[in-house]
Amino acid sequence: SPAAALAAASLSRVRAVSRQRYFNWVADVGRQAALALEYAHQTGIIHRDVKPANLLLDERGHVWVTDFGLAQMTSDGSLTVTGEMVGTLRYASPEQTRARPGVTDQRSDVYSLGATLYELLTLQPLFHARDRNDLLLQIGNDEPLPPRAHDASIPMELETIVLKALSKDPAERYTTAQDFADDLRCFLENRPIQARRPTIWERLRKWGRRHPALVVAGAVSLLLVSAISVISAALIRAEQQRTLREQRRAEEALARAKQRAEIAEARFQLARRSVDELIFVSEEELNDRANLPALRRRLLMSALAYYQELINQHHDDPRTQAELLQTRRHVEKILSDLVVLRSASQFYLLAQKSVLDDLNVRGKQRAKVAELTARFAKQWADAREDISRVPPAERSRLALERARKNDADVNAVLSPAQQERLRQIALQLEGPSAFYQPEVIAALRLTHEQRERIRTVHEETSFEWFKTIREIKEAGIPLPTLDPGVRPVTKRILAELTEEQRQRWAELIGRPFTGRLTQFGGPLGPFAQNRPGISP
Repeated sequence: SPAAALAAASLSRVRAVSRQRYFNWVADVGRQAALALEYAHQTGIIHRDVKPANLLLDERGHVWVTDFGLAQMTSDGSLTVTGEMVGTLRYASPEQTRARPGVTDQRSDVYSLGATLYELLTLQPLFHARDRNDLLLQIGNDEPLPPRAHDASIPMELETIVLKALSKDPAERYTTAQDFADDLRCFLENRPIQARRPTIWERLRKWGRRHPALVVAGAVSLLLVSAISVISAALIRAEQQRTLREQRRAEEALARAKQRAEIAEARFQLARRSVDELIFVSEEELNDRANLPALRRRLLMSALAYYQELINQHHDDPRTQAELLQTRRHVEKILSDLVVLRSASQFYLLAQKSVLDDLNVRGKQRAKVAELTARFAKQWADAREDISRVPPAERSRLALERARKNDADVNAVLSPAQQERLRQIALQLEGPSAFYQPEVIAALRLTHEQRERIRTVHEETSFEWFKTIREIKEAGIPLPTLDPGVRPVTKRILAELTEEQRQRWAELIGRPFTGRLTQFGGPLGPFAQNRPGISP
């Protein structure tokens, strides 16, 4: 009805504010109503129509039990349900619905009050049938859905109390409304309650009493099963032999699986040692080779990829994962250091006037750059002297410290746009070698076949180039005036790329650098290198 819907909506809003306070309020309403019913029972009156509509609250929160129109004296055992509304039946006890004289007592009121509290807790009726006959069958035979199935936040003790009051068998309910009220008070005072949840055996026993025909059918089925069991004993003995054979096959399969696991572990250890060897070669053999940074980075990036795959394969082994992650973090740190060193290796270009002009470095900014390049030149000279007197590990540490500081100082002098342009010029000046850089391979998404073709082009042109150099030297032509033919090589390499890859390459190198670099040599060492400008 509209009134019931409005009441349910109001209670739902109250419950939404504080569920625990709401549940305590429901328990207190039930306690007060149970005490009122106990008083009526003591005077010999059974209410017989306890439901939400007959519980009134005053402004002080006191509960009043009203409408004793269907009440009976304990001396009168008659009960009539004919003509009652379905809404009233929803709160009737099972014994009331059977309409047998002399079966109702104070425990019927306990059941009806339990049904009322169930509805207040869940905001759902105890049974949902709307047809009278269906509702009578549900009340007489079906167990109610536990309140926590509607709302898991309902306290378990309060659910236990309500379900005890709703027991189908009057003997299993609270004997008196006073007992009901006492258990609700214990809940409100956070003391142990007397009600206990039924065991599985008790639930089966209740179900059997409600469904005697099914119990008989089950007993007959049990006898049939016993007979069948005797007959099948001989078949079982034969089956045992087959089971033994299958067990032996399973043991053999387990042994084979164990052997495969051992082989897999051996392969894993071999793969890990192989990857560790890549890292060792990168750190021990290539660490001091200034002309092989790209190779070192590619080895480390390959090792990093393999380690990630090994980590993914051993996601269920925390110990192995921890070891692999530690090594991966070590490799990532080395790669991070190499990025810093690679960035610092480009700073020799800042000693070139054509580069500074391209970067639009003017005035005070150019003076600061000059100071930096003078310092870089001195560091380079010091590093050359360190080769004979400083251990490789110490040289690497010093180089990394200098590179980090130089990188920070250059970033402080150049704008972000100038820094990006410097990287573009450095990439252009690398020429064909740029296509071996890991970041370029990743940015262009070069396939294995493309990388092989690029390597072939580079090797062929390199052979021709060295041959030309020798001939020019023999002819006495000055090398500074020689165009190394890098642009034709780059064009041949670009021909191996897709249109999308060529577009990415153009974005990587920016506009062509057309300036010329001063001749190699002199006091600045690599900061006076002579290489013609290179365009794509």
